Amino acid sequence: GSDYSTSNVFIFSGGGAAVDITTVATEIANDASVTATAGLILLKELASDQVEVWFCADMKNNGSKQMIAKLVGVDIETATFNLA
Repeated sequence: GSDYSTSNVFIFSGGGAAVDITTVATEIANDASVTATAGLILLKELASDQVEVWFCADMKNNGSKQMIAKLVGVDIETATFNLA
């Protein structure tokens, strides 16, 4: 995964393996360097090649998660995201 300077955006492409939001959120929370509360998690679905965008209310404590968008036709391996 990747994170930006505020450590509140994480991108997971799966690296050829299926990933799910529960596993990813747990891994983020278990990372001692994560201090973010609210943040975004982007997950690439291998089966459909869609990208799920999840909002997490408390990333460092594996807080509640809600899917807020599904992106189609976006390659998160090469995409550039500009956060406003």
